[in-house]
Amino acid sequence: MIYNSGNYVSNTGTIGRVTQQQGAPAQSIPVPGAGAAPPAGEARYDVALSYAGEQERLVSRVAKLLEAEGLRVFFAPYRDDVFIGEDMYARFYQIYRYQSRYVAAFVTADYLRKEITMHEAATAMLRRRDEGRSCLIPIYFGGASLPNLDPDINYIPADSLREVEIADKIRSVVRSLDR
Repeated sequence: MIYNSGNYVSNTGTIGRVTQQQGAPAQSIPVPGAGAAPPAGEARYDVALSYAGEQERLVSRVAKLLEAEGLRVFFAPYRDDVFIGEDMYARFYQIYRYQSRYVAAFVTADYLRKEITMHEAATAMLRRRDEGRSCLIPIYFGGASLPNLDPDINYIPADSLREVEIADKIRSVVRSLDR
């Protein structure tokens, strides 16, 4: 599915140091339990938010707006107590790969520099192969873009958008699956 309005992105391929290889991230990123089957039933979250810590304030406001619209949102700071002493790569792999319907990636220069955020995006992209649909919603700021992504792929250009507009675009993509 591709929405040409800039609300939804279809993609394949690899990102940064993470590659598609036998259904799990490869190379230096450890993912214990990566081969685990998805949990039975529906996804726990409608959308998981992937972002660099420098954007937490903006993403927090978007998360609140999405929840006010009735979406089930994974926003890591809401779950800090659950993650104490946990392997974050393994936990995030499960959330971004199996437990969320979509992953909204707030891509900035900071996002591109961090191994964990690139791991989250790559994990979401693996789902295209497995599910036959793209689950990644790239949201680009400051000219940043996910490497190895086809330039013809649509994304949300967010530099001039307010939080409410970003939330509305994410909500529109998520709800399109319900139609």
